[in-house]
Amino acid sequence: PWAELPSFPAHLRHPPHPAPPDWLPQAIAASEFGAPLAASPPAPNAPVTRAQAAMAVAAMLENR
Repeated sequence: PWAELPSFPAHLRHPPHPAPPDWLPQAIAASEFGAPLAASPPAPNAPVTRAQAAMAVAAMLENR
């Protein structure tokens, strides 16, 4: 409501939020189900998935 007052400074008003890109909902939906994102190829230093981390921890516990 403060931004609607005419005396409110223009540089302090919040700019309108841009619309999210088209790929964002698909990326969120895919990441929730653990599916890899088809739009982005895996990087050489890609983050480890939970399954890979669990397998690594299980292997470390077995080999100690």
